Amino acid sequence: NPKALQRFVELRDEELHDSMQQVRKILPTLLAMKEESGPPQEVEIAQGLQSIKAAINQSLEEMKTGDSYYILGVPKEVSQLLPFLEDWHMRRIKKGIKGKLLYSPFARLIAEKRKRLALTEVRYLPEKYIGPMMITLAPSLNTARIIMFGDKPFYIVVKNNKMANSFLSYFNILWEIGKN
Repeated sequence: NPKALQRFVELRDEELHDSMQQVRKILPTLLAMKEESGPPQEVEIAQGLQSIKAAINQSLEEMKTGDSYYILGVPKEVSQLLPFLEDWHMRRIKKGIKGKLLYSPFARLIAEKRKRLALTEVRYLPEKYIGPMMITLAPSLNTARIIMFGDKPFYIVVKNNKMANSFLSYFNILWEIGKN
């Protein structure tokens, strides 16, 4: 019966209307819960120099003029990325992003070149610091990235406001200890 089809659609319409009413009732609670949960958190892990380059480039693309980028513990092993990083720093400066870099004393030759760049400050960690790891921070993106160099380089990116701010606090303490 064609009338049955009409009644079926009317019932579905009533059900949809009831569902919409229920959604409208709980929507304020859901929005409040979302607000309380804070910004989204993400963790990404990848390995290989190409992946590291892509992740570093992504940070640069997402940052805006006036933002700052911090690098903690630049090791001598960063030389694996030198041509790429030289270009990256030029693009960073052109975009108007400030850089504060804390180098391992064993990467002094690389650091001396960076010191001459605009929008760039460089200091050195105490000689006790050794290791093929560095941490990059992009506070405007709520991002901390741990990069491990060596035979199988890899990185871990954590997008979390509290973690990025915690690492930035460590950076600032070490910056004060660091030598020009």
